[in-house]
Amino acid sequence: MVKTDVEREIGLVEAGLAVATGEMEPLVRESLMPIDYRLARVLLTTLALGLRSIDKKAISACQSLEILDQALRLGETISTNIDMRDNDLLICDYLYAQAINQVTGIKEPAVINFLAKAITRTAEDRASQTQRHARHYLFAAALDIALHLGDFPRERESAIKNAKIRSLEAFPESSAEAYLVEAIDLGATE
Repeated sequence: MVKTDVEREIGLVEAGLAVATGEMEPLVRESLMPIDYRLARVLLTTLALGLRSIDKKAISACQSLEILDQALRLGETISTNIDMRDNDLLICDYLYAQAINQVTGIKEPAVINFLAKAITRTAEDRASQTQRHARHYLFAAALDIALHLGDFPRERESAIKNAKIRSLEAFPESSAEAYLVEAIDLGATE
């Protein structure tokens, strides 16, 4: 098994999100959906397969992914009522800004780029009415961030990239779990 305490690290992500959520306006807090931390688990478990310990950069990236997940899932359920829709769109925009703001302090332009690409691809899908599930892009961003922040032996990096490709080829709702099982199996050989 992977030799890291992912649950402890998830606790750090939760604590940071609790502070961030506490600072948000009540209307935003009321609009948030339950957080399952799947994207944070993908990033943290993947990083644990590398040679580098999990640090503040990884925790900030996890928090950003979870805030973006909130925005994108809220965006998928926007009301047809004009007043509610306008309100939901403002909340989504606020969450996008919070997610990007969360990672600017870690001074990793590549991480911001991965998150921005996830937002852009989701917007392009919505504009073209393709409507792929937004988590598809966030899942890819989580793996790209992990590969960027981590220090992996060449064969491990190749295995992670291959697992990412297999997971994204037919992205079901559970691909994050399928990837995590595969990633943990990769780590079990240590």
